[in-house]
Amino acid sequence: MVGHELGHIKADHVLYTVLAKNIAGIVAMLGQATLGIGALLGQGLVLALNEWFRTAELTCDRAGLLCVQDIDPCIRAFMKLAGGASRLYAEMDQTEFMRQIREYEDADRSTLNKAYKILLTLSRSHPFPILRAKELDDWHGSGYRGIAGPAGLLGQ
Repeated sequence: MVGHELGHIKADHVLYTVLAKNIAGIVAMLGQATLGIGALLGQGLVLALNEWFRTAELTCDRAGLLCVQDIDPCIRAFMKLAGGASRLYAEMDQTEFMRQIREYEDADRSTLNKAYKILLTLSRSHPFPILRAKELDDWHGSGYRGIAGPAGLLGQ
């Protein structure tokens, strides 16, 4: 968790988050001043900002994995986030959780399911824990491909 939060700092998300929230506030004020028309027009910008927030979370999940160098505690953290109650953690099965991740991905075969998943996430600032676990597991399985550095892509 500390590595994740440090990822936000290192990636300058703090600055961008403040700017994004201010823009969202301006859009809301525009909506009030224009009887909702400004908010309607600014809704695309708000949706794009939410997409940025979700992508930033995935980036920082990677930073957390780089810090701990072990996928298991990362997956367990997402299991806890998805499960809700800490008293249920003892009953959670990591293998079953990973199976559910694959089922979540298989649900994309239907166009209706894809549209439904998009609609569920449009207004969220964070991806669902199961999606975060899937993305992090995929990245870990790729051998950390796509780590950008001063000399280009590392780890390839």
